[in-house]
Amino acid sequence: IYLWATSNDDYPGTPAEIGMMNPGGLRADLLFGDDGVMTVRDVADVQPFANTLVTVTLTGAALKAVLEEQWQLTASGEVPSRPYLQLGLSDNFSYIFDSSRPRMERIVGLSINDEPVKPDETYNIVMPTFLAAGGDNFHSLNNNVGVQDTGLIDLDAFVSWIRSETAASPEGVTPDVKRNGIEIIGLPENNTFVA
Repeated sequence: IYLWATSNDDYPGTPAEIGMMNPGGLRADLLFGDDGVMTVRDVADVQPFANTLVTVTLTGAALKAVLEEQWQLTASGEVPSRPYLQLGLSDNFSYIFDSSRPRMERIVGLSINDEPVKPDETYNIVMPTFLAAGGDNFHSLNNNVGVQDTGLIDLDAFVSWIRSETAASPEGVTPDVKRNGIEIIGLPENNTFVA
């Protein structure tokens, strides 16, 4: 949704290439009601925070570091009560991980649009301001200098996306159940897809 909002023909800013959502950003399921009608209130129950969407420019190496922080540590270096928080990612982005590896070495592959992410190349990622400020212990995003306000509110983007999808398809909105993160345990140490 965030990627669509910041890369469709109506968006005037620099297009995003990846969409990212903080783990606690969705607070309810969006269920198909008995009458088949989805209200703005239903959508607001799912995404109630009204965060501004921002684009953050990261190198491939910095993007890898953000994904490594899904295995959580507090700012003081302690493991919190929820030791793993999984990011929500746009369907054009995927990664391979091995949770048996040491911290900050678990992400072994990243791709965007089925092309490997290059460590030194920069990518524009759209996310809520909460996440861009290092929320949910994603410390590597804190104080990032490549942040640009899109002028969009996350709830408005969600509602606009639903309207666009339902206008394009009389059948309505179908959830995407694709997995973005795939675990492969036991790859040889020198078998990594990113630097």
